[in-house]
Amino acid sequence: MCILKGIYPRDPKHKSKLAAGSSSLNKTYYHMKDIKHLVNDPLLSTLRKSKIFRKKIRHFHARGEWETARRYERLHKPDIPFSDIIRSRYPTFIDALKDLDDALTHVALFASLPQNAVTFLDASILRSCYRLLGEFSRYVMETHSLRKVFISIKGTYLQAEIHGETITWVVPHAFTLEIPRDVDIKVMATFLELYHSFVSFVNFKLLKEIGWGYPTTIADEDCDSNSSTGFLSISNPHAKGSIAETNFPAMSPKLSEDIIDQFHETDQVEDGEQPKAASTNEESIATSLIHQSEEKKILSTLFSNFVFFLSREVPFDVLVLCVASFGGRVGWNHGPGSPFAENDTRITHHVVDRPVLTNMFGGRKYVQPQWIFDSINSKKLLSEDLYGPTVTSLPPHLSPFADASGNDDENEQDQDAVARAYREADESDKEEDQSHELALSMMSKKKKKLYEAMQRGIRNKKTENDRLSARRRQIAGGNPPPC
Repeated sequence: MCILKGIYPRDPKHKSKLAAGSSSLNKTYYHMKDIKHLVNDPLLSTLRKSKIFRKKIRHFHARGEWETARRYERLHKPDIPFSDIIRSRYPTFIDALKDLDDALTHVALFASLPQNAVTFLDASILRSCYRLLGEFSRYVMETHSLRKVFISIKGTYLQAEIHGETITWVVPHAFTLEIPRDVDIKVMATFLELYHSFVSFVNFKLLKEIGWGYPTTIADEDCDSNSSTGFLSISNPHAKGSIAETNFPAMSPKLSEDIIDQFHETDQVEDGEQPKAASTNEESIATSLIHQSEEKKILSTLFSNFVFFLSREVPFDVLVLCVASFGGRVGWNHGPGSPFAENDTRITHHVVDRPVLTNMFGGRKYVQPQWIFDSINSKKLLSEDLYGPTVTSLPPHLSPFADASGNDDENEQDQDAVARAYREADESDKEEDQSHELALSMMSKKKKKLYEAMQRGIRNKKTENDRLSARRRQIAGGNPPPC
C-alpha cells in the first residue's frame, strides 16, 4: 500500500529512544499522518481482496486442484487501478518525467534478469519490460535527447534531456545476473507492477509527440535483451519499409532556428507598434535559449558524417543508442537486420574490443567503445589514435556527472554539504552513545562487571602500545631514553 501510494519511510532523529525496550533497532518508521491518510483510501479494500484471493489460490494448490485454481484466477482476480494511482501521484506530465529515473532503472533491471531468477513472474512480463525500455530508447534516438554516458561497474549510466527535465537511468551490463540472498525480489516485483504501468504511460505520451503509434510493433515477439537486434525490433506501426530502412534516417534537425523563430514571434508587436526595450532578464533568457539550441544542434550531428560497424563483442544496445542519438549510422554482425555488411566501403569507424584482429579492412579506423563515450561526454570528436584496438592504457574514463567548473557558488554548496555531513555524523555518534548507554543499563550486574574488566584490559594494552611507540621514536631519532 505504501509502495503504490508513494508513502516513504521516515528516519527519526532519536531512533534509540523509540526503540527502548526492543531487541532490535532495525525497524521501519512511518509518519502517523501518512498512515492515517491511507485509512479511507479505496485502494485498501482492493488490496484486502487481493490478499484473500492469494490465500484461496494457495488453498487450491495445496489440494492439487490446479484447474480450479486457474479458473478462479481467470474469473475472480482483483485488478489494481494503476491508472488512477498514477494520475493521483503525477498531476502533470512534467511531474511524471521528474520521477522517471527510478522507474526506468527498475524496468531496465528486470529486463536483464533471466527467467530462472524470477520464477514467480511470467516470462511475458520480462519481455514487456525490455519492450518498454526499447520504446524509451527509440524516442531518445529519434529526438537526439541523449546527453551523457558513463560506464561503471554497476552498469551504464545514461542521461537524457526531455522537456527540459534531466532523466538519468542505469542499464545493467549484458552479463548473467545473480540475485543476492539478502535482496527481497518480491518487494521489487511490487514496485515493478507500478513502474510497468507508469513507464508505459510515459512512453505512450512521448511516442505520440513524434508521430508514432502505440503500442509499437515488435518484429520479433520473443524480443529480449539477448535477441539479435535488441530494441531495434521495436518500430513505428505507422511507418513503411523494413527495419533497416527506418532505423536510422539521416536526420539533422534545425533546433536552433526553430527556437529562435519561436522566441522572436513572441516579441513581435501587432498593429505596427514599436517593440519595447527588452529587460535584462529577457535578454539573458534569450541568450541562454540560443546557446542551448546551438549546443543541441552540434550534439545531434556529432557523428552525422560517420558510419559505424559494431563487432560482436561490444555492448550492442548501448552503442546503437549512443551513435544513433548523435546522428551516426550503425551496422553490425550481432545478428540479422544490419543495413550494410562488414565489408561495406562506406564504413568509417569499426568498433572492436579485442586486442588481435585477424581480418582488417582499409579506409576505416578501428576504435574501442570508450572513444564513443568520451567523445559524447567531451561534446567533441577525440583522437582515434588514443583508443586503438592495440592500446592497453586508454585515457581515463571520467564521470561526466562530476562538475569541475570551479564555480564559487557550487564550491560554497559543497562546503555546506560537507559541514552538513559533519553535523549528521556528530548526531549519529550521539545516537550511538545513547544506544551504548541504554545497552549498559539493561545488563545484569555480573555481565556489567565482566564488560568493565574487558574495557580495562583494552585501555591498559593501548597505554602499553603507546609507550612502546614513543620509545621506538626516541631510538630512531638518535636520542635513546635513559635506562
